[in-house]
Amino acid sequence: MNIHRYVRNTLSGLLSFLFVVSSFILPWNHPIPSTYASEGSDWPTFHQNESRTGVSSENIQVEGLLEQWRFQTGSSISSSPIVQNN
Repeated sequence: MNIHRYVRNTLSGLLSFLFVVSSFILPWNHPIPSTYASEGSDWPTFHQNESRTGVSSENIQVEGLLEQWRFQTGSSISSSPIVQNN
């Protein structure tokens, strides 16, 4: 085995080992705690903030809700509903 191949294999193995170990040690995702809005407060953006961590503690009354409009799209839409100025 020549010296270049030995060094390359050793460095490759060392880097792989360091990557695997660091993936368990270093926090890749910093959990962001949910932000509970005070009752009746306005949210300046979808899910209250730019991190989208807003959660409402209000109970929603679904009895008596009526469909107010309908729109036929050309395909499916996957999203969360937003109610503004209601």
